[in-house]
Amino acid sequence: MNRQFLMIALLCCLSAVARPATIASGWEKMLKDRLSEFLSCKDQADDASPCNRFIGKALEDVYGVDDFQDPSTKGQYLSANLIDTYLSVSNDWVVLGTADQQQALNDAAGAANAGHAVVAVIPGVNHGHVALVIPGDLTYSPSWKLNVPNSASFFLGNPAQSYVGDKLSKAFSSPADVRLFARSH
Repeated sequence: MNRQFLMIALLCCLSAVARPATIASGWEKMLKDRLSEFLSCKDQADDASPCNRFIGKALEDVYGVDDFQDPSTKGQYLSANLIDTYLSVSNDWVVLGTADQQQALNDAAGAANAGHAVVAVIPGVNHGHVALVIPGDLTYSPSWKLNVPNSASFFLGNPAQSYVGDKLSKAFSSPADVRLFARSH
């Protein structure tokens, strides 16, 4: 058996045992609260802005995961590029594949629906982008020509475009190079 199959099986088993209580009650409200906070600081559009750190706080609030806290600065969170680097080497996160693979999108939606933290990330020259995959049904994306999971995304340079509860394809113009990760526990 390959490693990815074993990790997906492990995720399914873990979800049957321990689903975070916050997912079952109020995850959508918590994410919408994070969106409101983010929009209230929309005039701060640089990489040091607290707005760029929303993903870390959202994962803490909803999933009880503090992986994206900046270990060198208390109360701060990693940038999207540092999150990408962290996910690539972490033993707590499983790579599901890239967003141009239907099976990886299916696995991401399945893990999110089972109560696991799931993120989509792409690094960038100055700063990359990270979106949360959240519970919900797969929906066809005409731009990606794939069925995509539900998501939440907060845009540093364009706060008004931020959302909770829309297609993952709204967060990234193309599925190419967007990697999907699920937290294994």
